[in-house]
Amino acid sequence: MLAALRTALASEPLIVAAALTTPDQRVTAGGAGPGEGGGGPAEESAGVTSSSPGADLALQVTLAAGCDPAAAGAAVRRAADALLAAIGDRLRRGVEVSVVQAGGTAASA
Repeated sequence: MLAALRTALASEPLIVAAALTTPDQRVTAGGAGPGEGGGGPAEESAGVTSSSPGADLALQVTLAAGCDPAAAGAAVRRAADALLAAIGDRLRRGVEVSVVQAGGTAASA
């Protein structure tokens, strides 16, 4: 799955970091590479929790600071679509996607 995530993000320069976890884990993508949530106090203090407890995976992406919201939204959709295309047959309940602006807080989609 990590290889599928890296492939999905390879052509998306507006996504500067990502984490792939289970929805019940708290994640912060600040400084983490693809698939590297890191764990620990930084994640716990981020206060980011799942809004889709029925999802199989949680993808959190961090967008480049100051990027255009429309372009960023399109980049996130393309990355999520590519990830689902690569691993979708292994999922029963889908993927929760959270978006963080660099230096900001998470918003679930």
